[in-house]
Amino acid sequence: MSETLLSSRNLAFELYEVLDAEGLTQRERFAEHNRETFDAAIGTARSIAEKYFAPHNRKNDENEPRYEDGQAILIPEVKPAVDAFLEAGFLNAARSFDNGECVGYLVGKPHHGLSYMFQMMNEARIGVGMGAVMLGYAGYLYSLEYARERPQGRVPDSKDPTTAPVAIIQHADVRRMLLTQKAYVEGAFDLGLYAARLFDDTTTLESEAERRRAHELLDLLTPIVKSWPSEFCLKANELAIQILGGHGYTREYPVEQYYRDNRLNPIHEGTHGIQSLDLLGRKLAQNGGAGLKQLIRLVADTSERAQAYESLTPLRQPLEALVARLQTVTLGLLTDLAQGKVNSSLANSALYLKVFGHMVIGWRWLEQAIRAEEGLAKGNATDTDFYKGKLQAARYFLTWEVPGCQHELALLEARDDTCLGMREEWF
Repeated sequence: MSETLLSSRNLAFELYEVLDAEGLTQRERFAEHNRETFDAAIGTARSIAEKYFAPHNRKNDENEPRYEDGQAILIPEVKPAVDAFLEAGFLNAARSFDNGECVGYLVGKPHHGLSYMFQMMNEARIGVGMGAVMLGYAGYLYSLEYARERPQGRVPDSKDPTTAPVAIIQHADVRRMLLTQKAYVEGAFDLGLYAARLFDDTTTLESEAERRRAHELLDLLTPIVKSWPSEFCLKANELAIQILGGHGYTREYPVEQYYRDNRLNPIHEGTHGIQSLDLLGRKLAQNGGAGLKQLIRLVADTSERAQAYESLTPLRQPLEALVARLQTVTLGLLTDLAQGKVNSSLANSALYLKVFGHMVIGWRWLEQAIRAEEGLAKGNATDTDFYKGKLQAARYFLTWEVPGCQHELALLEARDDTCLGMREEWF
């Protein structure tokens, strides 16, 4: 049976081949767990999603919540779904209750509530990013299944009008749109899980120094984790609609709802523009640039390991070129900010966020490509198509998407003032 919410194989790949989730069991917080308990929790979550939430998703969209006499009225299917979620323990899954009771305490120091609030907002922003990923993922999987089943047209070199139409997945442009979706959603999915792993690291690593480093990196990546999926997984939803053609625009098919639902994510918990100001104006230089330095080292390490595979040379080289130029541009912008040139430095922060995000996603795709090469080397024939699909998606993102960032970098280098210089009265 086709999967409509999430690829189980890709989830296992991320957890156990890329992110080493089993390594968490060496820490006290997760000592009672193993891969079996992880998979059991995932299985329970999938079962609840498929049994209780997915069936009424469309009905809930068509019958929106409303207020009557001071009460919120929802369709009746919502309550058993929420009850199943609560009964399974997911609401408290990330909490620790050592003494079987919950006690309220002052969080941190008095009069520091604003800074603590921003930490909670960061967690919410990561959640928004993952929500965008999953809506993009659902649209991708639906349009993939549709493209495999929908017959229409013939390939360009088939001129015989008596031959049967082919499934639209045989058309190169449909494959382009599917591959773009795969690159966006699986790249963003990897980043979201990486951020979740970092969040675990901030509380479960052994030493305070290790936990601090994890927090610095997570703090730097949070604007990307929130905004990049919100923009590019929405683009994936747009492509899913396009693949379905006129069908995709109607409520008879789910992809238009996925797009509408996902359109909120670039807006709430900090718009794209706000996230870009946060990244360039605050996060990069925070703690002496500790998070940025750490990220650059991690990208360099991945690139160095990719050198063991000649097939990955054309994939890693565009990323290396982007990282090198981005470092130069970043240093220049931070220097300008330190000199008080705030408006001109931040005027094109949205461009900077896009380039920085592509660098991060490109890094995560190169990491996935290495793991795919390792998987192919094991010789398991049942996984060959999966790993080759990973390599092709990595190839697309790193050779089609990443090089395009050079134009944005040129505008940033030049401190282009096209938008900043536009006057209100000229509109």
